[in-house]
Amino acid sequence: GTAGYTVSLTGNVFGDLRFSASAAGGTKSYSGSGASDLIIRGSLAIGPGAQLTSTMTADIRLGGDLITEGTMNLHPVTAGMAGRRLILTGVMAMASGSGTISLGNNFRNVEIVAGASVILHRAFDLPSPSQAWWLLAGAYLDMDTNLIRGAGAFHSEPGATLRIGSMEGITTGDSGNLRTAIRQLDTGMTFIYARAGTQHTGDALPSSVAALGIDKPSGDLYLSRPLEARAIHFMHGSLYTSDSLLLTIGAGGITSWPDDYGRSDEGWDGSHVIGPCILHTTGSGNWPAPIGDGTGFAPLVLRRTGSGEASFRCVYHQGPSSFSIGPGEFTMTDDREFWTVTSTGGMATGDAYVDLSWRKTEWPVIDQETDSMSTVLTIVELGIGA
Repeated sequence: GTAGYTVSLTGNVFGDLRFSASAAGGTKSYSGSGASDLIIRGSLAIGPGAQLTSTMTADIRLGGDLITEGTMNLHPVTAGMAGRRLILTGVMAMASGSGTISLGNNFRNVEIVAGASVILHRAFDLPSPSQAWWLLAGAYLDMDTNLIRGAGAFHSEPGATLRIGSMEGITTGDSGNLRTAIRQLDTGMTFIYARAGTQHTGDALPSSVAALGIDKPSGDLYLSRPLEARAIHFMHGSLYTSDSLLLTIGAGGITSWPDDYGRSDEGWDGSHVIGPCILHTTGSGNWPAPIGDGTGFAPLVLRRTGSGEASFRCVYHQGPSSFSIGPGEFTMTDDREFWTVTSTGGMATGDAYVDLSWRKTEWPVIDQETDSMSTVLTIVELGIGA
């Protein structure tokens, strides 16, 4: 029938929970209340014409997809500091549908828990300042190009991952993926940029992050402000930097997807830094600089023998340059390309060496008997002191 129907939601556990209006001629309302958690281990689906109104003062824990083609009203009858949340616990769960999601003034948070991953296929509105989206430690949210917006807040914890698809990235203004009134992004997060075409990190990206990922089906990423990434993950697309918009790579490591030949190095032809970067090193060992230009990958490796912290500015150039070597600086020359490495602090005498490796290219720079990406051409000691 067409009359409204009350569903027993409070304290119950469902597999999939689906609300339909087809048997009622296309319109049907459902309601539920209570003070004990509703657990849905699978998906929650609200079909076209169906309307679910929950006045529960407890949590809704959803382990699968959220599909809203009709209307979902989460309108707790009272305010409170416990319950009144939509908690997403699924793995690669999707939030989709062109229907309406209405969050009442007493609704608190949408939360993604540790180990859960959610992909947005729709926008979410937070109409009240008391409402928030939370990425808990170990949670993953893929926003694609969709928005989270409104008077509420977006919060994150260390260890969370945010995948961003807007051209503007994360901004302070009314652009980019996040358009809530408050945006609190933890510096212990991982940020992955994944828009097809040109993309910018955004002026609201924290100046220091746990990891930066570049996973773009086409186009490249541009820094909007100087950034220190303690780790960097090259997948597809390169990162453009400049003298005023520098990338500092910390000691968290560099990883990359395999290149066209199946090799996994610290960067590759399709994904590396174009422009200067600073390597922040914390002791002895090999420290790769994943640099190049728009025509290809041209890495070098800094080999430190001393302990303690030291930083080095590394940049690759196309074109000729005259050879020079001086205190804290070494420039390798060629009539086609050259690298510049400059100590920016912390280096002791004889502490750092540079390994230059030629790629296999059409340029007859040196006779090679191997296709190896790591054939060492020369090792040169950096200058005296810092």
